[in-house]
Amino acid sequence: MKKIVFMCLILCMGMLLLTGCATTPGGVAASTLPLTSKDSYVVLQNDVEGNSWCMAPLNIELWPASPYLAIQDAKAKNNCDGLINVQLNTTLVLFIYKCYHVSGDAIKVVKTNEIKR
Repeated sequence: MKKIVFMCLILCMGMLLLTGCATTPGGVAASTLPLTSKDSYVVLQNDVEGNSWCMAPLNIELWPASPYLAIQDAKAKNNCDGLINVQLNTTLVLFIYKCYHVSGDAIKVVKTNEIKR
């Protein structure tokens, strides 16, 4: 009898751990850098992505992970100055793994005095 109860308890805990995944929308922003009226930009690529992740048992991060690092990852991958139409999502998997995911459009800023007419 004790063996059956123990097996049911182990099965319930396993099912609880396997369903422990959550994605939270973190926000929306127009741009990751300030654009003035003297600036214009060229869209290099649409729908670029960047990630920053860490191990986070019980939501305690073991090394740094942040939306800022995810934005820097997207900028480095696409050799761009910034992102527009930015969306951020945070995913927590099994209460052990945390991932910040940023998506948007990669842009290159062009000063108006650099534009040749």
